[in-house]
Amino acid sequence: GDVYKRQILNSVMSRFKKFMLLLLLMQLSLQGTIYPEGTNPIVPYRNNLGTEGSYNFQFILQNPVLVSPKIVITFPSEYTNVIVDSKPCKGRLQKLGLFYDIVCVENGREITIELPTDSFKTLDSGSLSLTLENILNPTGTEPISTGNFKIETFSNTDILIDQNSNFAQIALAQPGQNINSVNVENDGSTMACLLYTSPSPRDRQKSRMPSSA
Repeated sequence: GDVYKRQILNSVMSRFKKFMLLLLLMQLSLQGTIYPEGTNPIVPYRNNLGTEGSYNFQFILQNPVLVSPKIVITFPSEYTNVIVDSKPCKGRLQKLGLFYDIVCVENGREITIELPTDSFKTLDSGSLSLTLENILNPTGTEPISTGNFKIETFSNTDILIDQNSNFAQIALAQPGQNINSVNVENDGSTMACLLYTSPSPRDRQKSRMPSSA
């Protein structure tokens, strides 16, 4: 009886390994692109140099991640410490109208998000909204336009699925300075990026408030 059970178990494990190998081979053949979504695919909560806040990334995955999904965001060289010292690397992911809390790992300018397996055994293609908290903006005295942010998805730890090495750039300045003719205020209420300008989420919330009589 025990010998028969071991044979059945070995057969099941062998088939499972073959199935996982097939999935990984499929993933290797799928490598594609991560597309920016919308006019401003990266929205910092504050555009002031040296300040801290959250960053929202809006993007579209060309391919699904079928096994152990992971997202990696590499910040441009203007950033030295991406996460504020003594604060956690965390955020939230929005997919199909649902929100999921996430934790991440900082390694230099690289932020790795390993998605919770109870909610994300796989990651479907399509639109994603990812917010990272406790981001420290670069310091300086003059307005800057950053280099490109890089976003990648991986399967089974190190198998690259989709990527974009030139995802988007943003602009940062001291309070009262102008970027592309848009004034960046001290409270971070104005969002400015390299090619486009639009109100930040804080401005949009203000604009929807009814005026007092």
